[in-house]
Amino acid sequence: MQIYRVDYEETFVPVAKIALHHINLAYTAQHRWATHQLDIKSAYINAHLTETIYIWLPLGYLKDGQDGKVRKLNKVLYGLKQAGRGWYLEL
Repeated sequence: MQIYRVDYEETFVPVAKIALHHINLAYTAQHRWATHQLDIKSAYINAHLTETIYIWLPLGYLKDGQDGKVRKLNKVLYGLKQAGRGWYLEL
């Protein structure tokens, strides 16, 4: 539903290729280093937006007579083009 050059500026997600993970694990094993994994379940919802984005509310959320109302997003939602970049900047 987002329109290019209207709703967002660019798409950015910092993702490493699988080959890089293989190289890092091989290097770690060669030097007998310990490895750890980190999973942040709420990463996207903790990022802040730099753009102004409005969304329509889902069905059932609005009361009678509030059709057509929108809400301004204050934080990133999963699925937005800005989500990855917002989380990366917050981190």
